[in-house]
Amino acid sequence: MEGISRGGDLTPQQPSVDENIDKANQMLDEYGESLSRKEIPMWVVDLIISILKEESFMDKIAARAIEEIQKTELDDQLYKIIADVVKEQIPGEHFEPIIGTALIGVGEELRKTEK
Repeated sequence: MEGISRGGDLTPQQPSVDENIDKANQMLDEYGESLSRKEIPMWVVDLIISILKEESFMDKIAARAIEEIQKTELDDQLYKIIADVVKEQIPGEHFEPIIGTALIGVGEELRKTEK
């Protein structure tokens, strides 16, 4: 009894070693280009937000990271992204400036407690 014939070759076509190397190099190039852009990848924003939500030893790391980011031009981009996420959660445009003003006031009070 014979099975279904595929021309005698039951092994699916596999890429060659050189093709695999070329594909890996292409993926690394794309990843390198994404790192060199002057934008914050969304996974970084998600990571920062998740760290800020958790109360753990990560707090010190998050605080230090934010301090270092504030020394760069990335802080403005970070604030914009966080504001966009907050805007998605706030019901209506009327509250956005009110909450923004309140956050400025809170920030000023927090700075008073800096050592």
